Amino acid sequence: SNMAQPAGIRSAADGEYVHLQNQQQALNPMQLEKMRTRQQHQETHMKALEDERRYHQEAAAQQFDRRSTEEILREQQRQDRQLAEERRDRALDEKKRAEEAARAGERWPGP
Repeated sequence: SNMAQPAGIRSAADGEYVHLQNQQQALNPMQLEKMRTRQQHQETHMKALEDERRYHQEAAAQQFDRRSTEEILREQQRQDRQLAEERRDRALDEKKRAEEAARAGERWPGP
């Protein structure tokens, strides 16, 4: 055992563990079993909490991904509509200019 190590070097967890060991030596087998069971329940509970936290984190991340994908698609659709409108407007303008030029008796050379 590394009990020769100065107490300051040992971590708090080690100290806690040594303290528990000393406590357990003073307990009868029944109390010891109760303590172990409680410890196992605690560990199971902590693991469940950690799993739940991780699940919520992943769910939130997926929801964010989904939302941002939808936003990207909406933005692309908006840009596509805008481009289509600009193209249509340009085509209408060119057509109008071509008609005006034709009326003026000259051929419109195009854009």
